[in-house]
Amino acid sequence: MIEKMILESKKLFYYDDIVADEYEKSGEKMLEYVNKSMKEKANILTLLGGNPISLMEENHRNHLQFMSTVIKHKQGDLLVNTLPWVYKTYSSKGVEFPYFLYELSEWIKAIQDHVAPDCQKPLIDIYTNMISWHDKLIILSQETTENANQTNDEWTEDHEKIIKFLLLGDFKNIMYICSEKLKSGLPITKLYLDFIQPVMYKVGQLWQDGSITVAHEHLATSIIAQVIASLYPDYVLNDLTKGVAIMSAGINEYHQIGARIVADVLEHDGWDIRYLGANIPSDQLIELVGEVEPVFVGISITMSYHADKLVETVNLIRNLDSNKPIKIMVGGLAINNSVELQKLVDADAFPKNAEESVELARNWWKEYSNYVE
Repeated sequence: MIEKMILESKKLFYYDDIVADEYEKSGEKMLEYVNKSMKEKANILTLLGGNPISLMEENHRNHLQFMSTVIKHKQGDLLVNTLPWVYKTYSSKGVEFPYFLYELSEWIKAIQDHVAPDCQKPLIDIYTNMISWHDKLIILSQETTENANQTNDEWTEDHEKIIKFLLLGDFKNIMYICSEKLKSGLPITKLYLDFIQPVMYKVGQLWQDGSITVAHEHLATSIIAQVIASLYPDYVLNDLTKGVAIMSAGINEYHQIGARIVADVLEHDGWDIRYLGANIPSDQLIELVGEVEPVFVGISITMSYHADKLVETVNLIRNLDSNKPIKIMVGGLAINNSVELQKLVDADAFPKNAEESVELARNWWKEYSNYVE
Protein backbone atom coordinates (compact mmCIF):
# COMPACT_ATOMS: atom_id res chain seq x y z
CA MET A 1 0.00 0.00 0.00
CA ILE A 2 2.65 2.49 1.02
CA GLU A 3 4.80 1.67 -2.03
CA LYS A 4 1.86 2.53 -4.30
CA MET A 5 1.33 5.81 -2.46
CA ILE A 6 5.02 6.72 -2.88
CA LEU A 7 4.72 5.96 -6.59
CA GLU A 8 1.63 8.19 -6.80
CA SER A 9 3.49 10.99 -5.03
CA LYS A 10 6.20 11.13 -7.71
CA LYS A 11 3.81 12.80 -10.16
CA LEU A 12 3.17 15.65 -7.73
CA PHE A 13 6.57 17.34 -7.93
CA TYR A 14 6.48 18.75 -11.45
CA TYR A 15 6.71 22.43 -10.53
CA ASP A 16 9.51 25.01 -10.65
CA ASP A 17 11.35 26.32 -7.58
CA ILE A 18 9.20 29.45 -7.52
CA VAL A 19 6.28 27.36 -6.23
CA ALA A 20 8.23 26.23 -3.16
CA ASP A 21 9.45 29.78 -2.59
CA GLU A 22 5.89 31.08 -2.75
CA TYR A 23 4.65 28.44 -0.28
CA GLU A 24 7.39 29.32 2.19
CA LYS A 25 6.88 33.07 1.73
CA SER A 26 3.14 32.74 2.36
CA GLY A 27 3.58 30.31 5.25
CA GLU A 28 2.82 32.54 8.22
CA LYS A 29 -0.29 34.03 6.63
CA MET A 30 -1.54 30.56 5.72
CA LEU A 31 -0.83 29.32 9.23
CA GLU A 32 -2.80 32.19 10.73
CA TYR A 33 -5.69 31.47 8.35
CA VAL A 34 -5.81 27.74 9.16
CA ASN A 35 -5.63 28.32 12.91
CA LYS A 36 -8.45 30.86 12.78
CA SER A 37 -10.68 28.75 10.52
CA MET A 38 -10.24 25.60 12.59
CA LYS A 39 -10.92 27.41 15.87
CA GLU A 40 -14.19 28.72 14.47
CA LYS A 41 -15.55 25.25 13.71
CA ALA A 42 -18.42 24.37 16.03
CA ASN A 43 -17.17 20.80 16.50
CA ILE A 44 -13.48 21.59 16.94
CA LEU A 45 -13.27 20.42 20.57
CA THR A 46 -14.90 17.13 19.58
CA LEU A 47 -12.46 16.73 16.69
CA LEU A 48 -9.56 17.35 19.07
CA GLY A 49 -10.86 14.74 21.49
CA GLY A 50 -10.82 17.13 24.42
CA ASN A 51 -7.23 18.22 23.79
CA PRO A 52 -6.41 21.93 24.11
CA ILE A 53 -6.37 24.25 21.11
CA SER A 54 -2.62 24.65 21.69
CA LEU A 55 -2.12 21.03 20.54
CA MET A 56 -3.81 21.87 17.26
CA GLU A 57 -1.75 25.02 16.80
CA GLU A 58 1.45 23.10 17.47
CA ASN A 59 0.42 20.53 14.87
CA HIS A 60 -0.25 23.26 12.32
CA ARG A 61 3.14 24.85 12.97
CA ASN A 62 4.87 21.50 12.56
CA HIS A 63 2.84 20.85 9.43
CA LEU A 64 4.00 24.09 7.85
CA GLN A 65 7.66 23.35 8.59
CA PHE A 66 7.36 19.79 7.35
CA MET A 67 5.49 20.62 4.15
CA SER A 68 7.95 23.42 3.38
CA THR A 69 10.70 20.78 3.41
CA VAL A 70 8.68 18.29 1.32
CA ILE A 71 7.69 20.91 -1.25
CA LYS A 72 11.09 22.60 -1.46
CA HIS A 73 13.05 19.35 -1.86
CA LYS A 74 10.31 17.33 -3.60
CA GLN A 75 10.38 14.55 -1.02
CA GLY A 76 7.54 12.18 -1.89
CA ASP A 77 8.75 9.25 0.18
CA LEU A 78 9.28 11.48 3.23
CA LEU A 79 5.72 12.74 2.87
CA VAL A 80 4.17 9.29 2.55
CA ASN A 81 6.25 7.69 5.31
CA THR A 82 5.61 10.53 7.78
CA LEU A 83 1.84 10.90 7.41
CA PRO A 84 0.94 7.56 9.08
CA TRP A 85 3.14 8.56 12.03
CA VAL A 86 1.27 11.88 12.30
CA TYR A 87 -2.12 10.11 12.19
CA LYS A 88 -1.01 7.57 14.79
CA THR A 89 0.59 10.09 17.14
CA TYR A 90 -2.34 12.49 17.27
CA SER A 91 -5.13 9.89 17.16
CA SER A 92 -3.53 8.07 20.10
CA LYS A 93 -4.00 11.27 22.06
CA GLY A 94 -7.71 11.36 21.26
CA VAL A 95 -7.76 13.47 18.08
CA GLU A 96 -10.52 12.23 15.76
CA PHE A 97 -9.45 11.11 12.27
CA PRO A 98 -11.90 13.51 10.49
CA TYR A 99 -9.85 16.36 11.99
CA PHE A 100 -7.16 15.72 9.37
CA LEU A 101 -9.66 16.07 6.52
CA TYR A 102 -10.90 19.38 7.91
CA GLU A 103 -7.32 20.59 8.43
CA LEU A 104 -6.10 19.67 4.95
CA SER A 105 -9.16 21.30 3.38
CA GLU A 106 -8.37 24.51 5.26
CA TRP A 107 -4.79 24.44 3.99
CA ILE A 108 -6.16 24.27 0.45
CA LYS A 109 -8.33 27.33 1.14
CA ALA A 110 -5.32 29.08 2.64
CA ILE A 111 -3.33 28.38 -0.53
CA GLN A 112 -6.16 29.79 -2.63
CA ASP A 113 -6.30 32.94 -0.51
CA HIS A 114 -2.61 33.66 0.07
CA VAL A 115 -0.48 32.05 -2.65
CA ALA A 116 0.09 33.68 -6.05
CA PRO A 117 -2.48 32.30 -8.55
CA ASP A 118 0.10 30.82 -10.93
CA CYS A 119 1.63 28.79 -8.07
CA GLN A 120 -1.57 27.40 -6.56
CA LYS A 121 -2.32 24.34 -8.71
CA PRO A 122 0.74 22.16 -7.89
CA LEU A 123 0.33 22.91 -4.17
CA ILE A 124 -3.39 22.10 -4.23
CA ASP A 125 -2.60 18.88 -6.11
CA ILE A 126 -0.34 17.79 -3.24
CA TYR A 127 -2.98 18.52 -0.61
CA THR A 128 -5.73 16.89 -2.68
CA ASN A 129 -3.65 13.73 -2.85
CA MET A 130 -3.15 13.74 0.92
CA ILE A 131 -6.92 13.94 1.33
CA SER A 132 -7.37 11.02 -1.12
CA TRP A 133 -4.97 8.93 1.02
CA HIS A 134 -6.99 9.53 4.20
CA ASP A 135 -8.53 6.05 4.54
CA LYS A 136 -5.21 4.38 3.73
CA LEU A 137 -3.40 6.54 6.28
CA ILE A 138 -5.86 5.46 8.97
CA ILE A 139 -5.10 1.81 8.21
CA LEU A 140 -1.34 2.39 8.14
CA SER A 141 -1.45 4.36 11.38
CA GLN A 142 -3.12 1.47 13.16
CA GLU A 143 -0.51 -1.06 12.13
CA THR A 144 1.85 -1.92 15.00
CA THR A 145 5.51 -1.61 14.06
CA GLU A 146 8.60 -2.15 16.15
CA ASN A 147 11.14 0.66 16.37
CA ALA A 148 13.80 -0.31 13.83
CA ASN A 149 16.48 1.56 15.76
CA GLN A 150 16.21 -0.43 18.98
CA THR A 151 19.64 -2.01 19.35
CA ASN A 152 18.85 -4.54 22.06
CA ASP A 153 16.60 -7.48 21.08
CA GLU A 154 16.45 -8.83 24.62
CA TRP A 155 14.02 -6.98 26.86
CA THR A 156 14.76 -7.88 30.46
CA GLU A 157 13.33 -7.33 33.91
CA ASP A 158 15.89 -4.54 34.41
CA HIS A 159 14.56 -2.71 31.36
CA GLU A 160 11.08 -2.91 32.86
CA LYS A 161 12.35 -1.63 36.19
CA ILE A 162 14.11 1.32 34.57
CA ILE A 163 10.95 2.23 32.62
CA LYS A 164 8.88 2.01 35.78
CA PHE A 165 11.26 4.19 37.80
CA LEU A 166 11.58 6.69 34.94
CA LEU A 167 7.84 7.27 34.77
CA LEU A 168 7.77 7.65 38.55
CA GLY A 169 10.64 10.13 38.46
CA ASP A 170 12.67 7.83 40.74
CA PHE A 171 16.25 8.93 40.02
CA LYS A 172 17.82 7.07 42.96
CA ASN A 173 16.59 3.61 41.97
CA ILE A 174 17.65 4.07 38.35
CA MET A 175 21.10 5.18 39.51
CA TYR A 176 21.30 2.13 41.75
CA ILE A 177 20.54 -0.23 38.84
CA CYS A 178 23.07 1.50 36.59
CA SER A 179 25.76 1.61 39.26
CA GLU A 180 25.34 -2.09 40.08
CA LYS A 181 25.72 -3.01 36.42
CA LEU A 182 28.87 -0.92 36.09
CA LYS A 183 30.31 -2.41 39.29
CA SER A 184 29.69 -5.89 37.88
CA GLY A 185 31.93 -5.06 34.92
CA LEU A 186 29.47 -3.85 32.29
CA PRO A 187 31.25 -1.18 30.18
CA ILE A 188 29.65 2.26 30.25
CA THR A 189 29.16 2.07 26.47
CA LYS A 190 27.15 -1.15 26.83
CA LEU A 191 25.04 0.43 29.57
CA TYR A 192 24.21 3.28 27.21
CA LEU A 193 23.60 1.10 24.14
CA ASP A 194 21.88 -1.91 25.71
CA PHE A 195 19.83 -0.24 28.43
CA ILE A 196 19.49 3.54 28.31
CA GLN A 197 19.05 3.84 24.54
CA PRO A 198 16.39 1.11 24.11
CA VAL A 199 14.55 2.31 27.21
CA MET A 200 14.30 5.81 25.72
CA TYR A 201 13.06 4.36 22.43
CA LYS A 202 10.40 2.55 24.45
CA VAL A 203 9.41 5.78 26.21
CA GLY A 204 8.99 7.39 22.80
CA GLN A 205 6.76 4.52 21.66
CA LEU A 206 4.63 4.78 24.79
CA TRP A 207 4.18 8.51 24.19
CA GLN A 208 3.29 7.97 20.53
CA ASP A 209 0.78 5.26 21.43
CA GLY A 210 -0.85 7.53 23.97
CA SER A 211 0.08 5.24 26.87
CA ILE A 212 1.86 8.07 28.67
CA THR A 213 1.48 11.84 28.62
CA VAL A 214 3.96 14.38 27.33
CA ALA A 215 4.66 15.21 30.99
CA HIS A 216 5.78 11.62 31.59
CA GLU A 217 7.94 11.72 28.46
CA HIS A 218 9.59 14.95 29.59
CA LEU A 219 10.08 13.56 33.10
CA ALA A 220 11.75 10.42 31.72
CA THR A 221 14.03 12.50 29.50
CA SER A 222 14.98 14.76 32.41
CA ILE A 223 15.79 11.80 34.68
CA ILE A 224 17.92 10.10 32.02
CA ALA A 225 19.80 13.36 31.50
CA GLN A 226 20.51 13.44 35.24
CA VAL A 227 21.71 9.83 35.20
CA ILE A 228 24.06 10.44 32.29
CA ALA A 229 25.44 13.58 33.93
CA SER A 230 25.99 11.72 37.20
CA LEU A 231 27.85 8.85 35.53
CA TYR A 232 30.00 11.13 33.39
CA PRO A 233 32.80 12.08 35.86
CA ASP A 234 33.55 8.51 36.97
CA TYR A 235 33.01 6.50 33.80
CA VAL A 236 33.19 8.73 30.72
CA LEU A 237 35.87 11.32 31.42
CA ASN A 238 38.87 9.45 29.97
CA ASP A 239 42.23 10.64 28.68
CA LEU A 240 41.87 12.40 25.35
CA THR A 241 43.78 10.54 22.65
CA LYS A 242 42.01 11.84 19.56
CA GLY A 243 41.04 15.20 18.11
CA VAL A 244 38.18 17.64 18.61
CA ALA A 245 34.65 16.81 17.48
CA ILE A 246 31.36 18.70 17.84
CA MET A 247 28.11 16.92 18.68
CA SER A 248 24.73 18.64 18.67
CA ALA A 249 21.01 18.10 18.30
CA GLY A 250 19.66 19.64 15.10
CA ILE A 251 18.48 23.21 14.77
CA ASN A 252 15.10 23.61 16.55
CA GLU A 253 15.48 20.08 17.94
CA TYR A 254 14.76 19.57 21.64
CA HIS A 255 15.35 15.79 21.57
CA GLN A 256 18.95 15.69 22.74
CA ILE A 257 19.42 12.41 24.65
CA GLY A 258 20.51 10.53 21.53
CA ALA A 259 23.13 13.16 20.73
CA ARG A 260 24.31 13.14 24.35
CA ILE A 261 24.71 9.34 24.36
CA VAL A 262 26.76 9.47 21.17
CA ALA A 263 28.85 12.35 22.57
CA ASP A 264 29.66 10.46 25.79
CA VAL A 265 30.46 7.21 24.01
CA LEU A 266 32.79 9.08 21.65
CA GLU A 267 34.48 10.87 24.55
CA HIS A 268 34.94 7.53 26.29
CA ASP A 269 36.74 6.44 23.11
CA GLY A 270 39.20 9.34 23.49
CA TRP A 271 37.61 12.17 21.54
CA ASP A 272 37.69 15.78 22.76
CA ILE A 273 33.96 16.40 22.43
CA ARG A 274 32.23 19.78 22.32
CA TYR A 275 28.64 18.82 23.15
CA LEU A 276 26.18 21.62 22.37
CA GLY A 277 22.86 20.13 23.49
CA ALA A 278 19.49 21.12 22.03
CA ASN A 279 18.25 23.88 19.75
CA ILE A 280 21.53 25.61 18.96
CA PRO A 281 21.08 28.51 16.49
CA SER A 282 22.61 27.64 13.15
CA ASP A 283 24.86 30.70 12.98
CA GLN A 284 26.35 29.96 16.42
CA LEU A 285 27.03 26.34 15.52
CA ILE A 286 28.78 27.43 12.32
CA GLU A 287 30.80 30.04 14.23
CA LEU A 288 32.04 27.39 16.67
CA VAL A 289 32.91 25.00 13.84
CA GLY A 290 34.97 27.75 12.24
CA GLU A 291 36.74 28.50 15.52
CA VAL A 292 37.78 25.00 16.56
CA GLU A 293 37.95 23.31 13.10
CA PRO A 294 36.94 19.87 14.42
CA VAL A 295 37.75 16.57 12.79
CA PHE A 296 34.03 16.03 12.40
CA VAL A 297 30.61 17.39 13.32
CA GLY A 298 27.78 15.12 14.43
CA ILE A 299 24.14 16.25 14.23
CA SER A 300 21.07 14.39 15.49
CA ILE A 301 17.60 14.98 14.02
CA THR A 302 14.52 13.31 15.48
CA MET A 303 11.64 15.19 13.84
CA SER A 304 11.34 15.20 10.05
CA TYR A 305 9.91 18.73 9.95
CA HIS A 306 13.37 20.02 10.93
CA ALA A 307 14.98 18.50 7.83
CA ASP A 308 15.20 21.76 5.89
CA LYS A 309 17.22 23.39 8.68
CA LEU A 310 19.47 20.34 8.71
CA VAL A 311 20.17 20.65 4.98
CA GLU A 312 20.89 24.35 5.41
CA THR A 313 23.26 23.74 8.35
CA VAL A 314 25.22 21.00 6.58
CA ASN A 315 25.61 23.21 3.51
CA LEU A 316 26.93 26.05 5.69
CA ILE A 317 29.54 23.74 7.20
CA ARG A 318 30.56 22.62 3.71
CA ASN A 319 31.02 26.23 2.64
CA LEU A 320 33.33 27.15 5.52
CA ASP A 321 36.78 28.30 4.51
CA SER A 322 38.64 25.68 6.55
CA ASN A 323 42.27 24.64 6.35
CA LYS A 324 41.28 21.05 7.13
CA PRO A 325 38.55 18.79 5.72
CA ILE A 326 35.64 18.54 8.16
CA LYS A 327 33.60 15.35 8.12
CA ILE A 328 29.89 15.36 8.93
CA MET A 329 27.80 12.55 10.40
CA VAL A 330 24.03 12.80 10.79
CA GLY A 331 21.84 10.42 12.77
CA GLY A 332 18.46 10.17 14.46
CA LEU A 333 15.03 8.73 13.71
CA ALA A 334 14.12 11.20 10.97
CA ILE A 335 17.22 10.62 8.86
CA ASN A 336 17.47 6.87 9.53
CA ASN A 337 13.93 6.31 8.26
CA SER A 338 14.33 8.09 4.91
CA VAL A 339 16.80 7.06 2.22
CA GLU A 340 15.65 9.98 0.08
CA LEU A 341 16.33 12.43 2.90
CA GLN A 342 19.81 10.97 3.28
CA LYS A 343 20.43 11.63 -0.41
CA LEU A 344 19.33 15.21 0.12
CA VAL A 345 21.68 15.90 3.05
CA ASP A 346 25.30 16.38 2.05
CA ALA A 347 26.71 14.42 5.00
CA ASP A 348 29.58 11.94 4.84
CA ALA A 349 27.76 9.21 6.75
CA PHE A 350 24.52 8.34 8.54
CA PRO A 351 25.30 6.05 11.49
CA LYS A 352 22.26 4.33 12.98
CA ASN A 353 23.48 4.24 16.57
CA ALA A 354 26.34 5.20 18.88
CA GLU A 355 28.25 2.01 18.14
CA GLU A 356 28.37 2.78 14.42
CA SER A 357 29.30 6.38 15.22
CA VAL A 358 32.36 5.28 17.20
CA GLU A 359 33.59 2.95 14.47
CA LEU A 360 33.08 5.62 11.84
CA ALA A 361 34.89 8.24 13.94
CA ARG A 362 37.87 5.91 14.42
CA ASN A 363 38.21 5.53 10.66
CA TRP A 364 37.99 9.28 10.20
CA TRP A 365 40.69 9.79 12.84
CA LYS A 366 43.01 7.53 10.86
CA GLU A 367 42.32 9.50 7.70
CA TYR A 368 42.77 12.80 9.51
CA SER A 369 46.05 11.71 11.13
CA ASN A 370 47.45 10.78 7.72
CA TYR A 371 46.25 14.07 6.27
CA VAL A 372 47.96 16.31 8.84
CA GLU A 373 51.25 14.38 8.92
